Amino acid sequence: LKELCHKEIGKGYLSMSMHRKTFTLTLDAIKQERHFNNFSDFITQKLSLEAEAELTEETRKNAYQIFRTKTGGIDFASPPTMRKWFGIGGEAMPDREQIYMICLSMGASVSDLQEYLLNGIHEQAFEVNDYREVILVYGLENHKGYEKCVEMIHDFELKLSHTIHLQHTCGTQTLYGEFIGRRYLPWEKFCEWMLENAAYFKGYS
Repeated sequence: LKELCHKEIGKGYLSMSMHRKTFTLTLDAIKQERHFNNFSDFITQKLSLEAEAELTEETRKNAYQIFRTKTGGIDFASPPTMRKWFGIGGEAMPDREQIYMICLSMGASVSDLQEYLLNGIHEQAFEVNDYREVILVYGLENHKGYEKCVEMIHDFELKLSHTIHLQHTCGTQTLYGEFIGRRYLPWEKFCEWMLENAAYFKGYS
């Protein structure tokens, strides 16, 4: 029985290691994709019906209409600002939270999210030691909407013991492997895992 347990534990570590390797390779592939100087070029190309569409005014307007349809007409910002995300009437860029909102509303994949973060707004990829982002990605993996994710974030914060001090940690690779192995658990079980590992998540001053 002991030997069997060791084998199962070994399989778990191997699985986590493979997931981390796949995650790293995916990020490397995203970073090596076509470079965009601004967000409007990125999202226009991303949502264009043509693989290498010429970024004309018409192409931008079509991409904007596709965006509005895919996101269910949700206003993540004022309409003039969202049009500027596509280079229509100026230039503007969504912030990190808005990127999560957009991806959740479109039912995007985690790979798409990483692409929006890295190549779209030129920020860091999904931060697994940020409990808010962990819950947002959990929502993405389980087809939850942004409002539901906010509810889960509040639920986690309410359950979090006041005696636990959130702190910075460098064990993100291990934490990511743990997350991958539990990302499809029911919320209550997933929340329990987060509470057990609360000290690994960075806090906010």
